[in-house]
Amino acid sequence: MVCPVPLYPLPEHPLVSVLIANYNYAGYIGRAIESVLQQTYQQFEIIICDDGSRDHSLDVIQSYAARDQRITVIAQPNGGQAAALNTAFAKARGDIIALLDADDEWFPEKLAAVVATLRRTPIAGFVYHQVNITNSAGKILRVYPKRLVEGRLWELLAERWVSTYATASSFALHRSVADQVFPLPVSFRDLADAVLHERATMITYCQPIAQILGIWRQHGANLTGANAFLDPTTMERHILKLENLLADKFLFTERFHGKMSINYEQIKNYCTGQYRCMHALWTGNRLSYQDVAGFRPGVKAWLWAFLFMLPMPVARRLYHLWITTPWLYEMLFR
Repeated sequence: MVCPVPLYPLPEHPLVSVLIANYNYAGYIGRAIESVLQQTYQQFEIIICDDGSRDHSLDVIQSYAARDQRITVIAQPNGGQAAALNTAFAKARGDIIALLDADDEWFPEKLAAVVATLRRTPIAGFVYHQVNITNSAGKILRVYPKRLVEGRLWELLAERWVSTYATASSFALHRSVADQVFPLPVSFRDLADAVLHERATMITYCQPIAQILGIWRQHGANLTGANAFLDPTTMERHILKLENLLADKFLFTERFHGKMSINYEQIKNYCTGQYRCMHALWTGNRLSYQDVAGFRPGVKAWLWAFLFMLPMPVARRLYHLWITTPWLYEMLFR
């Protein structure tokens, strides 16, 4: 099956548009911008949309823009991540579109690797790489993702849930693909990067880069911090967001591939099952092995079943140890 979106040949030195959506990340945004300015590949523009920050983010951003004409700054009232990325993309002129979260950083070789990979893989409209996950102090917790997925991912969708697990700051799109996936639904005030990611991988060949080329910083202020896994209300909201993400993915995919035979409930349970187990643990709702296996088959159902057999205070302490100890997380979470 051919890719539904034809890709025009990239020039020898394509312009890369770096999109940054910022909201109250004054403490991190400067380091993010610096990591772009220090790239070995210098044919880029940086478009930063400040989404109504209430801290001094805009002052930091504008101080960089005053020193480098490749930086464009747009300030708008707070509308959420999707609205900010839509605004930034509307100003983008690049042949390649790359995202950078305002609290993340790239290594100097990142853009050079992206450009080289897209130019030597003319069928690929989506590339991504590995990153070091760090805490707020900069300590490396683990490499993400461990498993790299390549190919036409929509061909597998009828059989199972499939994703690259790429974080926002690790992927880039050929302009031909970006033009199809934007604009993003503004209802996604967060997880908009996941919408972009899931849409793109459903319409173009996906090519991983087996290199660690950036830092994905996890801290208490973002959705991916460890505390997000310890609060039932946060988990409930995240489950709903994931279900909305899946619904958008399936509708978008059918626009290009027609009606597909998809077991929506099975894929939904697989995608949200880990969070449903967490929610049950923190609300005292004991689940059986069959319950857990039905949520997310093959992903440590035996371990979850063991936790639900223990007294709840003990199970919660063990779970907290599980997700906050890097080698345990790597061995047991995936």
